[in-house]
Amino acid sequence: MSQCAWLMAALTLGGCGDSSNTNANPSLTTRPVATVYQINADEENGRVGCYKEPTVMSYRLTWVMDQDLVDLVSRDTRTVRRNNEFWVHVYPRLAVHAACYINTRYLIPYR
Repeated sequence: MSQCAWLMAALTLGGCGDSSNTNANPSLTTRPVATVYQINADEENGRVGCYKEPTVMSYRLTWVMDQDLVDLVSRDTRTVRRNNEFWVHVYPRLAVHAACYINTRYLIPYR
């Protein structure tokens, strides 16, 4: 019985030094990140609110229409989590408004 345990331990630990598959999961910092997103609004009204702060309770700066494009404020922009919702800081392209926050559920990577 103890021989079986030693054999299992040797087989289990045998792959620990294997470094042949180090690039299977690329680092998050090396993966390409989209900097332009297209709005995918729901079918009801075809527009999405863009807010001063990352919450729908904040002041809405503008509406962004379905299929419009928005740009990330910065390549270093991080997703903000508020109340189980995720938000991104963007510049709407078709409006002369300041940067605002859009819920990520309405964004599709464009390029």
